[in-house]
Amino acid sequence: MTWHAQAGEIVLRGKEADIFRDAILSMCDLIATESRDEESAFGGARVFDHMTRTQQLASLGEVTRYLFHATEECLPLTAWSEATLASILHEIRTSVHLEIEKGGDDKLRQTIREMFEEEWEPIDWNDVCEWDYVLDAYESRFLWDTDFEDDSLSDLPPEQAKLVRELLGITDDYYASISPDLESEWELLHGTKRVWMEIDGTKR
Repeated sequence: MTWHAQAGEIVLRGKEADIFRDAILSMCDLIATESRDEESAFGGARVFDHMTRTQQLASLGEVTRYLFHATEECLPLTAWSEATLASILHEIRTSVHLEIEKGGDDKLRQTIREMFEEEWEPIDWNDVCEWDYVLDAYESRFLWDTDFEDDSLSDLPPEQAKLVRELLGITDDYYASISPDLESEWELLHGTKRVWMEIDGTKR
């Protein structure tokens, strides 16, 4: 087991792993090079964007370990872990948009097309809106829903919030679980390397 998704237990392989690797390392580089006073906002999930830079890197490292390698147990689905994955998927979406905007190269889109089991051809290969529909379908393979973005429960009385969580099948620690963090900001300098080692399966 590794990542518990709607499509079952997922371990990234081949070209799909390459796409995720490029997106994750791009995010790591941006996080590591931001100044201390700047936020590293990617637009995929507020929970992830509101993390500190050290939390973002640590969360990427943790999620990466479970996405790229078969593990005895799946990473528990929590607001921070699903928000981290949602941000990675959003980075892939952003890369598709940039590829369309630049024109010419369509390597990323071709790879994504190949990852779908059914053969299909987009009506317009360079239509951003059409690709957003495709990417929505692809993201649903990984994400069950967008509960990680639901701020409304925090405004409810405790007993009412608990009842709503039970009705929605949300565990008590889904929102309460705290994201991992690096021990110090100094580790930001080596953050990308640490995540690369998680992808590669190299022991620290």
